[in-house]
Amino acid sequence: MLPSYGLMLVLATLPLVPWTTVQESVSAAEAEWQQLQEAVTLKILRHKQKVAEGSPPESFQGEIASIGAYIRKHLDSDPDFAWSAKVFLATQVLSDALGRHREAVQVLREVVAKAEHPVLAGAAAVQAAQILTTLEDEPGLRQLAEAYRRRENREAQFEQALDDFLTRIQLRPGKPFPELELSCLDDTTKSCHQTGAVVMLVLFFNVEHDGSVAALRRVQAAYAELQEQGLAVRAISLDPEVEALRARLAAEGVTFPVAFDGKGWESPAAQRCAVTRLPASFLLDARGIILHVGGHGAGLKELLRLTLAQQSAEKEQ
Repeated sequence: MLPSYGLMLVLATLPLVPWTTVQESVSAAEAEWQQLQEAVTLKILRHKQKVAEGSPPESFQGEIASIGAYIRKHLDSDPDFAWSAKVFLATQVLSDALGRHREAVQVLREVVAKAEHPVLAGAAAVQAAQILTTLEDEPGLRQLAEAYRRRENREAQFEQALDDFLTRIQLRPGKPFPELELSCLDDTTKSCHQTGAVVMLVLFFNVEHDGSVAALRRVQAAYAELQEQGLAVRAISLDPEVEALRARLAAEGVTFPVAFDGKGWESPAAQRCAVTRLPASFLLDARGIILHVGGHGAGLKELLRLTLAQQSAEKEQ
């Protein structure tokens, strides 16, 4: 189960329609927007197909002008529809279709600052945060979060989402991994820093999740082969029940340390690392600096071999 704001993140990836109460009849503004949105969406699909085929891309000058005219026409009388159109323009046209990400962020920040409806503003903030995270723009993301917090009618789930984006953007290669003291199933306390290992792999998982179990198996296979070359592993379970966890770990022959606190998604370690999906993994050097995020798939063992060889060579220099 995702954290409480997970649904909002999913909803925020969809083209927005106003978050108004259900009406028995469609207003003129709504009917006009539905027609315009459908036409633009179809053109975006044609555009993407042309790009994939290597054909000349579509031009969206007319569509951008039409959406702008719609916004100006309805901003005073139907503001929710107007602001929704602005979010659609930013996310679907400027960012997704045209790759004009900075311009899209500026449009979304206007929605964050001026839209009256808190969900529209919050969804715009999340969309902008997603773009800024992709651009690795940490200062821009901080400015966005501050702008959202200045709203009087902000909502907690969006504030939490923005905080997690801020955490996540700090958990990228070249950044230090958080200091974690992990209570493990063998009654020891383990750290992710100053372990003497050449490379540390940190894995978040849940044995009720098939993808996590597959990752556990790959990590165990790599650990059995590469431990003597300097690989250390810290696995952090987000399982709810310790007995089921122990049974599955025994069945899989897991020999590396596994931390468990029974708090699931509310685990402090998961929250400090902004974990919102499983499995999640971080590869660290001997100083606790992040080398790689993810990579727990089929190529894990080769990634670990190459990283160990590189880190060992740098250590000898």
